[in-house]
Amino acid sequence: MLAVAATVDEREAAADWPHESMPPLNMVERIRKLRIQGLLDGFYEDGVITLDGTTHLVGMLSSGKSSLVMALLLGLTLGSTGKRIAVLVPDTIHGAKLSARLRRHGVKATVLSSLRQRPRHLNGIHWQRSLDATGWSLASLGDLSDGFGTACPLDGFQREPQVVRGSQAEARFPDFDEKQCHRLYQKAVPDEDAEDKDPDDIGESKGRSCPLWACCPAQEQQRSAVDAQVLIMTPQAFIHMTPDVWTTSERITIPELLQFTTDLVIIDEVDGVQKVLDDIFAPRSPIMGDEQDVYAPSIGQRSSAALRARSGAQFRKSVNAKWQNNFFTFFRLVGIIYALLQNEQESLWRFYRNTPFTAASILYELWRRHLSVSGVSTAEMRLDYAENEQQFLEVLKVATAISRFSHASSVSTDEADEAAVRDLATFRDERFRVATETLQAIARDVLVADYYDEIDQRIEALLDGALAVFSAVSKTGPARDRLDRRANALAILLAVVTELALSHYNWLIKTQPAVASDLDIDDTQLLSQANSLIKHYRTLLPSNPAGAVFGLFYNEPDDDRQGTLGGKLTLINHLGVGRHLIAHLHNLLGDEGQAGPHVLLLSGTSWAGGGVHSFDPKTKKPISVASPSFDVQVPVRGVLLQPDAELDAISQSVFSLVNVRDGDGRQIRVSGVEQQRRRENLSFISERLVSRRDGINMLENHWCVMTGRWGEEAIADRRRAMLVVNSYADAAVVADTVMQTLEANGYADWRVYCLVRDRADDAGQADDAKLRLARPMPRSMVERFGLEPEKSILVAPMQIVARGHNILNGRDKAAIASIYFLHRPHPRPDDLGPVIARLNRYALERYDKGVAPLPGESLPRRSNRMRQAAASVAQMALERTRYGYSNMSAEYKAQFAWDMLTPLWQTVGRGIRGGCPVFIGFVDYKFAPQSFDGNPDGDTADTSALVQCIKQLDLAMDPTSNPTGHDVARRLYEPFHDALSKTEGLQS
Repeated sequence: MLAVAATVDEREAAADWPHESMPPLNMVERIRKLRIQGLLDGFYEDGVITLDGTTHLVGMLSSGKSSLVMALLLGLTLGSTGKRIAVLVPDTIHGAKLSARLRRHGVKATVLSSLRQRPRHLNGIHWQRSLDATGWSLASLGDLSDGFGTACPLDGFQREPQVVRGSQAEARFPDFDEKQCHRLYQKAVPDEDAEDKDPDDIGESKGRSCPLWACCPAQEQQRSAVDAQVLIMTPQAFIHMTPDVWTTSERITIPELLQFTTDLVIIDEVDGVQKVLDDIFAPRSPIMGDEQDVYAPSIGQRSSAALRARSGAQFRKSVNAKWQNNFFTFFRLVGIIYALLQNEQESLWRFYRNTPFTAASILYELWRRHLSVSGVSTAEMRLDYAENEQQFLEVLKVATAISRFSHASSVSTDEADEAAVRDLATFRDERFRVATETLQAIARDVLVADYYDEIDQRIEALLDGALAVFSAVSKTGPARDRLDRRANALAILLAVVTELALSHYNWLIKTQPAVASDLDIDDTQLLSQANSLIKHYRTLLPSNPAGAVFGLFYNEPDDDRQGTLGGKLTLINHLGVGRHLIAHLHNLLGDEGQAGPHVLLLSGTSWAGGGVHSFDPKTKKPISVASPSFDVQVPVRGVLLQPDAELDAISQSVFSLVNVRDGDGRQIRVSGVEQQRRRENLSFISERLVSRRDGINMLENHWCVMTGRWGEEAIADRRRAMLVVNSYADAAVVADTVMQTLEANGYADWRVYCLVRDRADDAGQADDAKLRLARPMPRSMVERFGLEPEKSILVAPMQIVARGHNILNGRDKAAIASIYFLHRPHPRPDDLGPVIARLNRYALERYDKGVAPLPGESLPRRSNRMRQAAASVAQMALERTRYGYSNMSAEYKAQFAWDMLTPLWQTVGRGIRGGCPVFIGFVDYKFAPQSFDGNPDGDTADTSALVQCIKQLDLAMDPTSNPTGHDVARRLYEPFHDALSKTEGLQS
């Protein structure tokens, strides 16, 4: 590597190298700084790294992960090895930069990105270069935009210069999602004597590929990918793109292609990639709404047209008749859901607003309310108690049994064997068995009734009898807790209809390939991107053992359109275990005898509690504490060690609770507060941080105090601050408030930047708060913040700024001296990421370890037991995270801590680069409630997520509780643990 690195350094020192737009890497120096410790035999010996299968390498902050990646890329491509490498990068612009540098060194490299998004990617590159302050934006534009051509030769062959006409006001060229690359049709020569000749008759329906593909500028990426030494793509491109039909006759995915063509796949920040892949395979797809391609209306139109065209001949096949019948039953059920949610909003809002809903979630909420009405306290309802957990599982069994309403229905009997039916019918509590039979009878009535009004009256009459276990009538307490008899009955009805709708959808998805051709729905986007994922990955990935559907989500229309427009009903799918493509990319086609590429996984936080053994002190049961989202389920083989200077820097850093109190002296709370109040509180905090008091503001005061502790040299050219929030929209609110307050206080020389989405990758995503006063800083350019003058403030979402960004000043030191966490991280009620992560972690464990059979247990029974366990994982995750940190079980609090501390530690790392200490301020009351309140007993792991973090790190570094991973934990997290333990103001 050093020999190749010397050649690279020599080339980058040449006079013709674009030094401003591509700063020299100094690879020899960076490689010599690398310190690698092997943990498993055979990985690193005598200076030789051995990659075999999937290799998981963790690196402490500033340990040189990016240096190692560049060394591998350059060493394997310029070193005459003939190896082909694929690299996953966080965004397209990052990939364009990497590709441009490699090409400058003579390496055949290309980015692989979506052709449909090509104009947006190119515009994003132009936009990013236009904001570059170096003055070299045009000089580097050619390097970055190479391969992102948008010229289409076919446009020049059109009879008219502008050929597409339609809903848009002006004629235009085809958009990239309309290009005819493989959809050219031979026009028929009409009979001149024919009276009904059609000038638009294409003669045949088979599309042909464009003959100019081989020289088309827009297709350069796909052509270059055929023999590229380095193939670069985002995780999204890795999943959604397929090789062009010009390059291969096989219809395969990129992960499959890499099994045949690639020697090494490098995935940096692998824990972040894991989260992206999990999310991709859990898409939200509209069932009803005002878009053109929503599932129910569009499928109905296409199938009806196909039936009309063939006069119903398709019904000769029983599968077509069953599918069509069940589809329209599904459509009717969706109609009942809409009727309930629009007409009974005042009665049902507690069960669906701002949260996904299923039969299980509704029945569980009713069961909790039933216990409360019966006099059981909230503390006594916790699922930590064995009896409560058992009853919770009974509720899940009731919800699942609703769809087993009739032996005459294909939906009801699908995948139901006798053993599974017996298991569902076995209840420990007779009340739940009776309720199940009653709800199944109601389900049969729902399927034949014209409307729901008589059914809800029947349910209401059963609340004192067969359905008493779900009776939660209460006329006292806050409005949210009150429930009258009719509202109770309507909630039960909504649960039944929801379970029927989801079970019908599940059946339709599985059966759709058998009827697609006959009913002309093969080309229809089955629930948007879900269709493509189902088609390409159904046989490639393990499926969700709990089923393909998570639940429904209902977005109500805006207030000004309530009377004229219904809401948007969205289905939340689970179409496969996305993280399987990380853990098993090396043997993805192993069962077919095909060896895959070697895979190198890197991150600073991809080990997040994986090997820790702990017990719940209440239940005395073993619990899993690993982060469901960030812990990668591949053994760690080595560690990149951190420079001593940065270890010393973190030891000098100051962690502190920051007091920002209201007029009554109470610390401001942000986490767990509804959106409007949360943003008001964030604005209040922002004002207090930068308002002048005694001549200076709080940020300046902290810099002064830190100068006294560290000395001037340690903070010189570092008086910049970063305010960390949870979303782009919140960042815009905070940034504008800070800018407005600074101006009002006479701080004319201060600058405020707000991190915004990149136009190249995610500009299409909407945020409900727009930036007005502060300056935008694109995500891909955040490193340039370090070159802004002192007294600059950056406001950024934590999940974005935590990863892959070295924000350095002109002295190559950390440019930021103080970081403030305004918002304790916590998933939104509609964020299913943690739930998906828990379920996928369970699924991958079962894939790797199997399900041990019980004595005398048949395969169907074992399969059913696994499905029930997976459903329990999903529903417990949904329910246990709905009520905030204080109400979580010991297991979920431990997992919450790992989910929180990994991005916290990554974000802290932005402030210690180059051996610099940093001030870390925790502002949100929810970080440490008892400490902020001045309680002399202080916080415990049950009250404070920060204290829980310290506890989990203690366990992780203890050889007793973590015999195989304590050394990894100590290497990665000991500096963070020691600094966090000394947090000023934290009483524990």
